[in-house]
Amino acid sequence: MIVRGTTPTLVFETDLQNAAREIKNCQLIMKSEEVTIIKNKSDMEFKDNLIMCTLSSIETETFKQNGEGKIRVPKPEPVFIQLKVTLNNGTVCASRILKSTINAILEE
Repeated sequence: MIVRGTTPTLVFETDLQNAAREIKNCQLIMKSEEVTIIKNKSDMEFKDNLIMCTLSSIETETFKQNGEGKIRVPKPEPVFIQLKVTLNNGTVCASRILKSTINAILEE
C-alpha cells in the first residue's frame, strides 16, 4: 500500500549476491489507470541482494484520489508494479506483476 503525498521505499529481494555489481540496467514501472511512473537504475539503491527505490511525495501525488476525505472516504486506486532487470551477462528478468493500492490522504 502506498499513500498519496508520502515517500515510500519499495524493496525487492533478488537471488543475486551483489545486485549493484551484477545489474547493468534496472527499471521499476508503476501503472495505474491514468498514471505511469518509470524509475531507472540511477534512482535506486542496492545493498547485497536488495533493490530499493524511493518515490517522492510529488510522484505519489500524481495518482488519482477518489474523494477528498471530508464528505466521503476516498477509495484506494489500484496500481500495478513490475521490476525489469538486465544483468551484465545480457540476461533480462522481470518480476511478476504486483498489484497494490494507492490510498488517499485525508488532508492535503
